[in-house]
Amino acid sequence: MEGKPADLREQKLYVVFKEGFSFHRDKVDQPENRETIEKVLQEVLGTPLQMQNMMENEWEGLKPEINQEVNNPIVKKAEDIFGADLVVVKQD
Repeated sequence: MEGKPADLREQKLYVVFKEGFSFHRDKVDQPENRETIEKVLQEVLGTPLQMQNMMENEWEGLKPEINQEVNNPIVKKAEDIFGADLVVVKQD
């Protein structure tokens, strides 16, 4: 998968796509695809989430503003589903 969960904050799951894979991000951002993915995430994780999809360079600019602790069971479950390669959590 070219997109990896990077953070979860206020019911938003931030998914980061590797540079050069904007096509994949654009496909995930299409309303019908986004709705399907968010529905599956809610079924699997047990809580509604809104996906925020972005490229790595966009994420790098936002990272300091949205980091949180990883002791969140929803983040852990998302890591299990998608992998944790780009999951960045900063403890304050």
